[in-house]
Amino acid sequence: MKKEAWLHFPATLAAQRQGDALGPLMSGNFVRMVAIAITSSVAVLVSVALEGRQPSWLGILFLWALSLVSFAMQYFRAHWPAWPQRIILVTLGWGISGVTLWLALAQELEQTGWVIFLFALMASTIFTLRPLADQLLNLLGPGLVAIGLLIRSSTMQNPAGQSMTAGLAMLLAFVTAMLQLDQKMRYLDLVQLAARQQRQLEELAMRDPVTSLYNESAFRTRLSVELARAIRYKHPLCLLVFEIQEAGQPLQAMDPVAVDTLLAGLAAALNKTLRTTDILGRGQDGRFLAALPDTELTNARIAATRIQATLAQFNSGHGSALTMSCGISQHHGEAIEVLLLVTEARMREASQLGPDQIVIE
Repeated sequence: MKKEAWLHFPATLAAQRQGDALGPLMSGNFVRMVAIAITSSVAVLVSVALEGRQPSWLGILFLWALSLVSFAMQYFRAHWPAWPQRIILVTLGWGISGVTLWLALAQELEQTGWVIFLFALMASTIFTLRPLADQLLNLLGPGLVAIGLLIRSSTMQNPAGQSMTAGLAMLLAFVTAMLQLDQKMRYLDLVQLAARQQRQLEELAMRDPVTSLYNESAFRTRLSVELARAIRYKHPLCLLVFEIQEAGQPLQAMDPVAVDTLLAGLAAALNKTLRTTDILGRGQDGRFLAALPDTELTNARIAATRIQATLAQFNSGHGSALTMSCGISQHHGEAIEVLLLVTEARMREASQLGPDQIVIE
């Protein structure tokens, strides 16, 4: 068990707060306190009826009032910080177990009353998920008072032995609470791990396996979002489509393993060349796609020139002779498919003009 579990929820649970995991757990605590208060009152009423006595309605009404407070806290907890909620939970636990102890003494229910008290005391600890210090406070307050009363009692048989039994029951309740918290934390660890793995799988499904850039489907999705934003706010957006060649020949003619290694290194270099707001992807036919938000044609041409410079630097470092043919278009409110087709046509025009050519509208 982590040390921080004594005063706070461990980091795993605290990290879930933004994901609304802490809220339902705290809500569950108040719901369980309602059940414990009602169950304790019913147990007292049944025990008194079996003894043929009149119940103390004041105590019963107080238990019902505590259950109403717990029920109300389930809905008002969103307006309360965590610390007041924890204090209220401990106070509710003391109130429920304290009233059952008072009813046991008032009705002279020597055996049954003490059993009901121990049930209320342990249930409020076992069935609620709280930091361990809260669980300990919930047990020690009424528990120590009850043990003291048992030791001083002259009417019960073997009060010292019964006090020891009560102490062992409270210890068992606390150990169970520790195990419950540890189990819940392990479960949340597994949930977080599964969520991380799911996000990784989703990210992998969006990436080109060779370059780790966005694949064409993911690029189109990102481009459609940027296009919608550009149209809404009347911002410019340019699209670059460029094809990489080796000494004027398509890369498909080279060794596939060598090409993959080359493209992986080139993609890393291109990512450093473009801005963090730019979107870089790789199409199904091997061409590269780059969306440049808030960029006009003049600056898009500068970006293409930087890509050419990156290619030249990459060639000198790897002994290659890579060139590119690039087409550039700026959106004018047309659909994404139209923008892609127009830019691809300009790329093919650049390819016909020769290596390292840029065609711009």
